Amino acid sequence: MLSIQPKPSIPSCSPTKVTPHLLPCRTTHNGSVNASKFYWSPEPSSEDSNSQVAYFRGRRLLGREIRLPDTHRGVVARTTERTVERKEEEGQHFGEQDDYGDVGIEEEEDKAEVKILEEVGGFERVVLWGHEELPGESEEFVRGVGEWIGFAEGVHSWEGKV
Repeated sequence: MLSIQPKPSIPSCSPTKVTPHLLPCRTTHNGSVNASKFYWSPEPSSEDSNSQVAYFRGRRLLGREIRLPDTHRGVVARTTERTVERKEEEGQHFGEQDDYGDVGIEEEEDKAEVKILEEVGGFERVVLWGHEELPGESEEFVRGVGEWIGFAEGVHSWEGKV
């Protein structure tokens, strides 16, 4: 399991605001890039106010901005080897019988180690890029974001709202 927490070195500082760009290509690099304006400089499209145009290695790319709902936020996180310290509930320990004869209060998954993800950045929008055309509503990522937001709302809703 994972727990997202702010960087411990600067607790009062808010995470850096970023805009993820999802390009229609594959790369084996996973990390930061020193991309100068010469190589990557998206500009607003003259065709649509919600789109951008950029050229990458001579290819024209059109980008569509996807905003997250106000109730959600995007997080850029870095894995760590730190873990969350567990606190046992007072009065009962794992393996003991309670007043009803049930053994233990923890499930198997509750005993799992919880690793910490450090929050290093945050975002409110994502730009999805396509070759020569804007990604449509049927694009995998666009559908996936909508499905995950719907799923999260269902999981976190009250029974009376459903």
